[in-house]
Amino acid sequence: MKKTLFILATTLLATALLTSCGSPNIPENIPTSPPTGEPTILTPTPSIVESAPTEETLKEIAYNHEMFNSVTNCQACHSNLVDEAGNDVNNIADWQASIMAHAAVDPYYLASVTAEIARHPELKGAIEDKCATCHMPMAHFAVHAEGGTSTMFGINGFTHPEHPLYDAAQEAISCTVCHQIQSNNFGTEKSYSGNLLIDTTTPKGERVLFGPYPAEEPNTTIMQAGSGYIIEQSDHLAQSEMCATCHTLETHYLTSAGVLSEDTFPEQTPYLEWLASDYATEQSCQDCHMPKAEGGVVLTTLTSKARSPFFKHTFTGANAYLLKLMQNFNAEINPQLAADAYNEPIQEATDLLQNQSAELSIDSATISDSQLDLRVALKSLTGHKLPSGFPSRRMWLHVTVTDSAGIIIFESGAYESNGFILGNDNDEDDALFEPHYAEITSQDQVQIYESIMQNDQGEATTALLLAASYIKDNRLLPSGFDKAVADDRIAVSGEAALDGDFSGSGDTIHYGIKLDATSAPLFVEVELLYQTIGYRWAQNLGQEESPQINDFLRYYEGTPNIPVVIAKKEITVNP
Repeated sequence: MKKTLFILATTLLATALLTSCGSPNIPENIPTSPPTGEPTILTPTPSIVESAPTEETLKEIAYNHEMFNSVTNCQACHSNLVDEAGNDVNNIADWQASIMAHAAVDPYYLASVTAEIARHPELKGAIEDKCATCHMPMAHFAVHAEGGTSTMFGINGFTHPEHPLYDAAQEAISCTVCHQIQSNNFGTEKSYSGNLLIDTTTPKGERVLFGPYPAEEPNTTIMQAGSGYIIEQSDHLAQSEMCATCHTLETHYLTSAGVLSEDTFPEQTPYLEWLASDYATEQSCQDCHMPKAEGGVVLTTLTSKARSPFFKHTFTGANAYLLKLMQNFNAEINPQLAADAYNEPIQEATDLLQNQSAELSIDSATISDSQLDLRVALKSLTGHKLPSGFPSRRMWLHVTVTDSAGIIIFESGAYESNGFILGNDNDEDDALFEPHYAEITSQDQVQIYESIMQNDQGEATTALLLAASYIKDNRLLPSGFDKAVADDRIAVSGEAALDGDFSGSGDTIHYGIKLDATSAPLFVEVELLYQTIGYRWAQNLGQEESPQINDFLRYYEGTPNIPVVIAKKEITVNP
């Protein structure tokens, strides 16, 4: 049954997938007894416990339905779903080719984790235990329930095919993970960074599985008999706070003195960004990343009653590039899934970027005194910073000016097929970075919307365990975001903080382009481009050595890192 479970796995923590897990938290004491009347809750901790569970115990937990069921159990009744408009909304089919479904086999994630281990081998146990929490949760919580900690790599790791929890780990964030998450700590600091609450002590047959609709007989009895779970209606699965448990990630970092910091670094903060926006009272994460079906959906073969609203389990994000990479190398990464199964999620991710992410306009274009003056305006359409999530993501403006003979006389933001942005200081030298610009006057200046991490010595870095703060963060702000009063964890950093044209209403950039003798009219093209994995991030992985890094770099070289064109405008300018 090795690997076969993975291709069927279903639902998951909402919004875009964590493409890396960050650094380990400093261990905290976990209460041994909960308040009276509440189930015992085990929250993840990176501390290492010597008394690991036996192989027989692990198999019993994973495959005798003690804590989690395999998706094969859920699939028996919850499949072949169609909405009232006749659209296929099968949650298993939607999920299986998504980024979410590849949480445990995402080659960029695996390479990033092993790179951190290579840099800091003394922290291997803590890194693996932390990173398995959200990417391999069934295996992780099964081990923790028995007093152990998670190991990902090596002969004793979850990724080894002979490990008794290999299949559970490969199935990643499956149905009975998300639908068992309790809301006791939602919206609190204690819920972030993978501190999802899952009851680990209630015996089989009495465990609760949450869903958005009221439970009805005889389905309740059949469900309990067939799966071992009691259905309980709850609205918390549709709350943004659900997503925040894994997608708000604060990590302790290694200081220049070689010790873990007491304060934390905000590696990923889309939920906090959302809270600071107008969207917090208008739309949840699920509204955008789990689009609603058209009308009701009959959820099970046991009934003919349609339920509405139904959130499709596509978990659409902005990572079209990684989907393409996995499609190109699916024979190695997920051989049970046909390559063409990625076509639809790639198109959905591209559509999300091009139709729901940002607006671009050329507000003015004039020629005077041998200079072309352009004013380019951007407005974010997202409920968080754009781009958001893992800091390898970036957007930039590609501006090209051509004369009437077709000769390019100015170009800022050109790129190569490996993802390298011409003129970007950070792509040329990992110690440098391109600042935020209010005005661009040279071709070697590029307006790049990104977050650049720095260590506690103020040096730019892509090493997550060394990241203490941001030296630059000029990602586009969502509507309603006030940079003057923003929480330090989501603050604007660098020159953008001082730019009066950079705000929750968008950004406006002035291009002052000196002209020699040119043949009018001039043709101006402006593109807003998006890239999931910045060139520097991929290149820096090559500084370390592991089989996972080698595999990812081979996949990366075999998949051109061509950015997605989010928006494009063209204009003809006469003197």
